[in-house]
Amino acid sequence: MTAGPPLVAVLGAGGAVGAAATTVLQDLAVRAPLRLRVGARTADRARRAAAVAGQGAEGRAVDATDPRSLAEFAEGCTLLLNCAGPATRLQQTVVRAAAAAGVHLVDAADGSGAMAGRCAVFGAGLSPGLTGLLPRQLLGPSPAPGTRLTGYVGGLDHFTRSAALDYVAGLSASAEGAPLAGWRDGRRVERALEPLSDVRLPYFPRRVVARPFLSGETERLARTARLAAVDWYSVFDGPQVLAALARLQPGAGPGELDAAADAVSAAAEIDLFGRDAYQLLLLRCEGPAGSRELVLRAPGASELTGALAAVAAVEVLAGRVPTGPHRAAEVLDPDTVTAVLAALPGISVRESADEESTATAPPVAAEQVEEGRV
Repeated sequence: MTAGPPLVAVLGAGGAVGAAATTVLQDLAVRAPLRLRVGARTADRARRAAAVAGQGAEGRAVDATDPRSLAEFAEGCTLLLNCAGPATRLQQTVVRAAAAAGVHLVDAADGSGAMAGRCAVFGAGLSPGLTGLLPRQLLGPSPAPGTRLTGYVGGLDHFTRSAALDYVAGLSASAEGAPLAGWRDGRRVERALEPLSDVRLPYFPRRVVARPFLSGETERLARTARLAAVDWYSVFDGPQVLAALARLQPGAGPGELDAAADAVSAAAEIDLFGRDAYQLLLLRCEGPAGSRELVLRAPGASELTGALAAVAAVEVLAGRVPTGPHRAAEVLDPDTVTAVLAALPGISVRESADEESTATAPPVAAEQVEEGRV
């Protein structure tokens, strides 16, 4: 590797997540110098990405499906930051390329893999990622026995085709997590919750639909923190995406997933027409000592995912992440991440306690909503 500041190679820099990550990396480089190599599918997109990154960033065309192209892209770098998608079709090729190059890896998507003598951080995005890390910020290191956590995550946002494909593939595969499930006294309880339709939630700008979903990430958090109960909801501010997801069938094949991703991406644009995109995370914990609330609002999921991926990369380069494979939500410091997010334009983070909190459970009966993995 070349001497001097560490070189971070950002794969997928021509997309929204990659662009957000490079912007945050440049901001963080003021305190921890680094060099950037940004990669996109074509030379023209790579040049534009380098221009956006600024400060001498190197742009390169790279094919994330081609091991030889990836090897050339990763050559000489210290860390490979993967913001390319869809992860369901690209990630393992990227993991193998990082391992062969002997470099650290940070991946915005969930996954697994190990590099000998190097760090690998997966799930450095909004979900998984911030949805597991921000509850740690709220709960603190040792939640009191009997603590209950409630989370509402979602909003109104663009769905790139890659993001949509990863989303529908995860729902169709039924890999980790369960709809309608909650956490009660040390175990997952199926059908503990019901969907909420046309409800008013604090901080959300209008009535929304909230679907219960206990993910593997949230279940691990509940078990590790020994929480008494967890209620977790995915929130949708618009009918079209929900309608598109309702047509998704379990175990869908590649062609069906491609069609579903196209439908979800198009539906998101219809829901967005005439409105501003936003993502909102509303978390509340209640225990014997009182209640606390954390609210995070951002212009979109891409900004949040790019920011967390960038922070993970800087933490790896600083030696604050041990060698081996890790999940971002479990290895990164919540205070560090929250401080970076709060300093970014368009992102607001608010914590409050007891009488300042407003996020009580909505006092409305859940209407009947067709069940499904959404």
